[in-house]
Amino acid sequence: RLDRLPFSRWHIKVIFGLGTAWMLDSLEASIIGSMLGILRKVWTLTPLQGSLTVSIWLIGIMVGAVVFGYLADRFGRKPIFITTLLWYAAFTVMAAFSVNIWMFITLRFLAAVGIGGEYAAISSAVVEFLPKKLRGRLDALVMSMWPVGAILSALTVMFALRFFPPHIAWRAGLLIAVVLAGFALYIRRFLPESPRWLMDRGREKEARMIVEKAEEE
Repeated sequence: RLDRLPFSRWHIKVIFGLGTAWMLDSLEASIIGSMLGILRKVWTLTPLQGSLTVSIWLIGIMVGAVVFGYLADRFGRKPIFITTLLWYAAFTVMAAFSVNIWMFITLRFLAAVGIGGEYAAISSAVVEFLPKKLRGRLDALVMSMWPVGAILSALTVMFALRFFPPHIAWRAGLLIAVVLAGFALYIRRFLPESPRWLMDRGREKEARMIVEKAEEE
């Protein structure tokens, strides 16, 4: 029944919810490139510390994708949609108040774990919510938000540098990203649980109600 649905407002809400979160993921992955020069001066980073500041993010994403991917299969898509955003926001706020580079690296790793969970959640949602005949094009539309997020990361740091001195601007940049995460969380709360996941768990009545609502829209 989901695959037979024509493209509608219901699909637009799903794509918007996934796309804004994907844009946020890109912003967070890219923002360190805009901030690294500032951090080198503020904390007099060694080459090893500078490299680790960037690479630890990728390690955190890998860990988060595996852990939260498993949890999404076990407990459902929607709880993970919410949990990963809250996880990321909490550790990013803490990272903004880091007092040294090692504290910053540790908290960035933990924030990246939440973003890795986003990767898993978004990938599964694209497959489970969108009709087969449009899935490739709509997936491409969601993925196209990545360069938008990369541009926003540079603009965010530029905006922060315009109003704050460098040693405060990088902290303000992270906090601005958290505000965007709050916006993504607001949108994400409208996304339903995956009917396919509910069916796999024998919760057919709940799955049918979600599909019927989508059909009405």
